Amino acid sequence: MTASYLSKTMLFSFLIVIISGCDNAKVQPAPPPPAVIVETLAFSEIQPQMSFIGRTQATEDVSIRSQVEGTLLTRHFTGGDDVNKGDLLFEIDPTPYQTAVDQQRAALEHAKSAYQIANNRLERGQRLVKSGSISELEIDELSASTAQTKSDVAIKQAALD
Repeated sequence: MTASYLSKTMLFSFLIVIISGCDNAKVQPAPPPPAVIVETLAFSEIQPQMSFIGRTQATEDVSIRSQVEGTLLTRHFTGGDDVNKGDLLFEIDPTPYQTAVDQQRAALEHAKSAYQIANNRLERGQRLVKSGSISELEIDELSASTAQTKSDVAIKQAALD
């Protein structure tokens, strides 16, 4: 036996083994390719967000007290609210304060009328002193009375302000 005969025999037997191992079953078709989702890219700015667990505390603790006395009508805030300078916080009954202002206005008008009377008397006295009907002493008194009532007007105006 020659080497070529042996190699042909081995090749033949190898082919028989391979062919006999295959049956005549149908060959399975290849599965379809997987579905693919296609997205179009878009550029946008992303704001990173972070969340933390913790405790907070106010930087300032403010006690609110009224500067004037009176009956509280309304309160325009609740505890813990943020308030700004100039915000209305409380509404106090204005009746006693309005009454005091009205009294001061009346006192001012009274002082103005007293000044007007004193000034009129002084002007008359200055005309009468020229004719000798009244003395210089009376003119001095009329002048002092006018100055006094003028200062009363200033005092009442200051009280009203």
